[in-house]
Amino acid sequence: MMNNLGRYRRVYKYIKNLERKSKTGSTRETKTLFRKLKFTGYKLKTLEMIRMVSFILLYSSITSAVVSVIPGFESLSKTVIRLSSLIGSTIFLIIVGITSKLISWYMIDLHLISSELIAIYKK
Repeated sequence: MMNNLGRYRRVYKYIKNLERKSKTGSTRETKTLFRKLKFTGYKLKTLEMIRMVSFILLYSSITSAVVSVIPGFESLSKTVIRLSSLIGSTIFLIIVGITSKLISWYMIDLHLISSELIAIYKK
């Protein structure tokens, strides 16, 4: 998708450029921070994917009645209805809420880690 335009990817590229321009070598502290940065980015991507799927299934569970009326979409509609009715829109709302909160926490972590790395490379 838009891999280079994501929040994590932009921070990662910026810090990699700072590392190349920096005169100081990679210390143990910066390597540890880079591992934390990669872990946080991985978690963000995973949570954003879960939230996106939950939004799609929530939307499809609400609009499935409209889609089932359109000719040609019956088989797709039946599959989506089965999946969304199995879990239910309430569960999707809970998943969206939890993943949104976790994404905000990991975004704070991403900002803190990147700020610390930027401060190290700017010295």
